Amino acid sequence: MKNYNNIEFVTFCIEIYGGAKDISGREAYEKLNSTGALDYIDECYEGLHVETNDGIVWNIDEFINNNQVTV
Repeated sequence: MKNYNNIEFVTFCIEIYGGAKDISGREAYEKLNSTGALDYIDECYEGLHVETNDGIVWNIDEFINNNQVTV
């Protein structure tokens, strides 16, 4: 696993994404990892950490959709 600068926040995002999509934390991790979204979350910490949970999920979905990644 990559060494993330904001591991607590990345972990938090995995959990809220999984909850929003009704999937397990492991499934959420696998999806976010395979789409590059974990790197996005880590790199965009400054902007994302002030968002609501729904806003974080929306931003992650936008990242995945805009990068046309399918899983």
